[in-house]
Amino acid sequence: MAKNKKAKSPVQKLNDLPKKYFPRNQPKASLYRDEIIDAVESLFQNYLKVNHAATVSLSDIGSIYKQSRITPPREVVFRGVNQFRYHYENYCQRTFSYRDKLLQFLNLMLKINLPEKKIYYSPFCDQSILRKTSLLSTLNKFKKDKILNRIISDRKLITHRRYYGVSIGMAFQPLQDKEIKSEKEFRDWCKRWQRAIKSREEYVHEATKKINKMNEEVVVKLINAKQKKWI
Repeated sequence: MAKNKKAKSPVQKLNDLPKKYFPRNQPKASLYRDEIIDAVESLFQNYLKVNHAATVSLSDIGSIYKQSRITPPREVVFRGVNQFRYHYENYCQRTFSYRDKLLQFLNLMLKINLPEKKIYYSPFCDQSILRKTSLLSTLNKFKKDKILNRIISDRKLITHRRYYGVSIGMAFQPLQDKEIKSEKEFRDWCKRWQRAIKSREEYVHEATKKINKMNEEVVVKLINAKQKKWI
């Protein structure tokens, strides 16, 4: 006899979460829910812009070392890359904002009720109710998941240091001490430049899927916690 599969919750989207799961004395919980929904939609729209800007930048850089008939001027290439950087940095900032809104939402839904201005990621994750409801594993993805952690880390660089490291510059171009002397060295340099851009476009693509999955997890775990009368 086939084993019965564990039934899935019929509700897996935040905007479908019934009112009965919201705390009666916390009207802000539904407001934060709406902000999270808007944030996720904004991230998706931003992802589309990142994808388009990356496609243009990769093509422009490729035309340089391939010596295409129509090679854009240097300033046009950097303008396109800076457009990509703008959208990528915007995505990083919005991901950080999404994380903050999620913490505020869970603070009310789980009846932790910390003051809004005193909610910070690491201390908040120490709340015992998060472990009990398995929501800690969801929040830990911002720290332990390679893609999401990279997005958050790049946001910190953007905010506090304004550079991406010793190996790439502000336009994601490779930095090196020695002068480029051969066509092969220049071609390899351009390809490393493309990889720096392409890798970040891939981060954004994967992060968008992970955040959508995260929202579904939050809904299922909140419903489970309410049904078990943990909250």
